[in-house]
Amino acid sequence: MSVFPGRGPRIALAIGGLLLLQGVALLGHRALEDRRSRAVAAFRFERIEAVMPAPELVLERPDGARVAIAPGREGEAMLVHFWATWCPPCRQELPALLALGRRLSPTGRVRVVAIATDTSWSEIRRFFKGAIPAEVLRDATGRVHQAFRVSSLPDTYLVTADGLIRIRFAGAQDWGSKQAHEFLSRELTELIHS
Repeated sequence: MSVFPGRGPRIALAIGGLLLLQGVALLGHRALEDRRSRAVAAFRFERIEAVMPAPELVLERPDGARVAIAPGREGEAMLVHFWATWCPPCRQELPALLALGRRLSPTGRVRVVAIATDTSWSEIRRFFKGAIPAEVLRDATGRVHQAFRVSSLPDTYLVTADGLIRIRFAGAQDWGSKQAHEFLSRELTELIHS
């Protein structure tokens, strides 16, 4: 005997409709989150008000050798970039950042150091299909990551030729844009002449 005589099919239909709506909402949410994780945000930055000297970078090369880099103390500005292979926005923006660095590096304007926070070289090798660019090094100890107080990935810092951290680019950037190239060229020129 039914508690709601004659209403069983209507209740079943209503429950089915609600389940269908919930499924559509879940798929829409997943699609939106997917799009957000793939999207590179507009080019944005923040100036570091409490100017501080950049710490020495003790990093690992793909062959396991350690290398020490003193940002800015070699007479060139440096973009110190933190990323990981498991970070979708990092994977998306990194090729354009490396390309921008290669365009600006021969002019002596800026050097890019892309610091992977991955726990081993195997994923990094797989990401680059075996040919790891010279700009990519690994923070094997996590000390460099901590010294820069990196709180999320990707995270990039402009260290000027005087060894000071001047600008932070939080999150993914459109490094391939004309805006990024012009901004860095202008900033570097202004900082050299100030």
